[in-house]
Order: sequence, then structure tokens, then C-alpha cells
Amino acid sequence: MKRIARDVERLIPPPDGWPLLRGALLGVLLGALAAGLFLLGRAQGRQVAEPRWPPTSPGSAIAPGSSQASPL
Repeated sequence: MKRIARDVERLIPPPDGWPLLRGALLGVLLGALAAGLFLLGRAQGRQVAEPRWPPTSPGSAIAPGSSQASPL
């Protein structure tokens, strides 16, 4: 029984190791959050930068069989 207790104690990180682990996890989470916000901002900026003129509507398209669609 003592041998199992020693093995378990050896596998559990010492109390000094927990702040390092918490810091690493916090760094990963903050980095992922920053990257997500950066990508979201880029996507929003791209949408704003797209030209929206002339506005397209479904009725404004020229039908393929009409005389306006002819190249001649």
C-alpha cells in the first residue's frame, strides 16, 4: 500500500508546479482568444470594405433569351 502511495505522490506534480501549469493554460486560452478576435475583426473589415454599389436585385438580371443578352 505504501508503494502505491509513493507512486501516486511521484505522479502528482509538486505544489510549486501548479502555478506554472495554470500560467501555461491561461496563456494558451488568452492566445486563442486574441487569435479569434483578430480573425473576426479581419472578416468584419473585409465585409465593410466590399463595394456594395450597384445593388443587385433578383429582377435586374437579363434573361439569356432576351435581345439585350445578345452579343450582336
